[in-house]
Amino acid sequence: MKIFVVSLLHSTERRERVSQIFKMSGYHFEFFDAVNGKDGLPPRLAEKVNDKYRTIYRSRPLSAGEKGCFASHYLLWEKCLQLNESIVILEDDFSPTEHFCDAIDNIDLLIADLDYLRLEKRSCKWVTKDEVAGFERRFLFDNSCGTTGYVLTPQGASKLLSKSDQWLCAVDNYISENYIHNMHSFNLSPPAITALHDMGTYIQLEPKQRVPIYFKLTRELNRFYRFVCSSISNQRFANQLKKDKHL
Repeated sequence: MKIFVVSLLHSTERRERVSQIFKMSGYHFEFFDAVNGKDGLPPRLAEKVNDKYRTIYRSRPLSAGEKGCFASHYLLWEKCLQLNESIVILEDDFSPTEHFCDAIDNIDLLIADLDYLRLEKRSCKWVTKDEVAGFERRFLFDNSCGTTGYVLTPQGASKLLSKSDQWLCAVDNYISENYIHNMHSFNLSPPAITALHDMGTYIQLEPKQRVPIYFKLTRELNRFYRFVCSSISNQRFANQLKKDKHL
């Protein structure tokens, strides 16, 4: 299975660190040049950003870094579909755990019958689907907070791409909103990777834009709507998982 590491072209120190990791582990990988949001997005992607909607219903407009992050992952979803095979997507601040090699060695088994598999830990409500190759595969009720590493199938890529004509939130939040695209997120336990938070993110941080206070009501109503939709979708899927386990 192909492994892609998302990294800004000028991030030489990070690239050297990643190269050393894979040199020691013996796995082949490719760097995927991340889109630098501060330099602007390709025209066909720039038109997908809907900052007006975000200002009214979500919060501030997406930062340049968030746009670049979404664009980078979006292009890899397209690549997954073009290759017509599952791929591993890692960001350049990932760190392998002691279980990394076991996970990569068994990655085809671990992603089998799933659309998406998160490789890092996520602390949230979850339901165990099964155990494969010494790992628990857990359905996550909340898969936001990071895209440091995951496995994606062509079917999963198709689902993500089909509902991303407009970018209304950060990419990790979009992946988590399964009621929109019907792609449910699972992760591994124990995790295969962690994120080196002391390195920061490759997303270029910038001051947040202030939005008018009169949009507070619309944002809160939209937040409640998303919460209800997510809760219903997650509980239905979790109930089906539990039912399938007892068949």
